Amino acid sequence: MKRVNAVAYSKDFKTEGHKPVLILADDRKKYVIKPQRPDRFDYSIYNEILAHHFLKLWGFHSPEIALVKVDKEILKNSYNAKTYKAGSFKLDFFGSEFVENCFEINEMYGFSKQVDYKKLERPEMLIRLGLFDIWLENDDRKPTNYNILFRQNNQKVSIVPIDNAFLFSTLDFSQIDPANGVCNSVNDNVLYSQIACQIIKKVKPTKKWIDDQRELFYICINRCQGKFDEIIETIQPHIPLSKDERLNLQTFLFHKERNEQVFNDFLSRIKK
Repeated sequence: MKRVNAVAYSKDFKTEGHKPVLILADDRKKYVIKPQRPDRFDYSIYNEILAHHFLKLWGFHSPEIALVKVDKEILKNSYNAKTYKAGSFKLDFFGSEFVENCFEINEMYGFSKQVDYKKLERPEMLIRLGLFDIWLENDDRKPTNYNILFRQNNQKVSIVPIDNAFLFSTLDFSQIDPANGVCNSVNDNVLYSQIACQIIKKVKPTKKWIDDQRELFYICINRCQGKFDEIIETIQPHIPLSKDERLNLQTFLFHKERNEQVFNDFLSRIKK
């Protein structure tokens, strides 16, 4: 994984959870950084790295990531950093490259009030993101917390998923079990947003459309399975995962019966 050093503080972001901070690094790029917990294995940071790789394999734009070394003195003017545990500064922070010319939707503004779905570069990607989040049981992308940036690209707007910390129903990897089926909460999915409903209405899911989505789903799953070991090995020197949890994670992600349930759950949501 890429490693950089923070050289200057820029600003805080007003969010709950990790309370991220924007910094400038020694590679002359800006990163939104989050601290690792120093007292235990930080699954949320591991999830961020894992989701970044999987999003790319699913065809999404995911900001480049890095592990960031941060001196506490650099963040002396940050209000958010005052909440960080002292031990976090002994560890690498997770950094996601700051995406310029973007805006984020929050619960105060529905999609339809901000973006005309016809202007989206690839509207179907929003629907695919809903399926992605069911597969990974993302607890934190929903109509009250979209965690999506919109990036202007000429006359079109592309979507950039961000903040993927709370995957697998916020469970430790030792606790996830494909036998539990699909646990992405009802209504807690971007598929229930106004613009997603408009896109679904537009495509009018036909048998051919559904068959195409099913085929694409398994293509994406196979890509992730084929790259799984390589991805884990890139993380292992920095955030080592036990053999048992690695095996449990792999079994969960690529469990045939569960993934059939994932796609069926997706279908039930888009047909409502």
